[in-house]
Amino acid sequence: MEFPESIKLEAFRRAAGKCECHRTTHHHSGRCNAVLGTQWYVHAKRSLRNSDDVTFTNSEALCTACHKARQMLGVI
Repeated sequence: MEFPESIKLEAFRRAAGKCECHRTTHHHSGRCNAVLGTQWYVHAKRSLRNSDDVTFTNSEALCTACHKARQMLGVI
């Protein structure tokens, strides 16, 4: 399940153009804060596989590096 465009845009605005990733497995401490630029992704904080939590509060804007790290861990 994917987030609607309206939630994606709100997540980008909330992030103020910077990656919201907090995962220590992605080799940064605290929030990533990389500039999102023209290519960025919105992911669920909690898995959507087990729920229908396609909401703004469950969304996070990620940079390309953090998105790829999630793919490598199989957490999409």
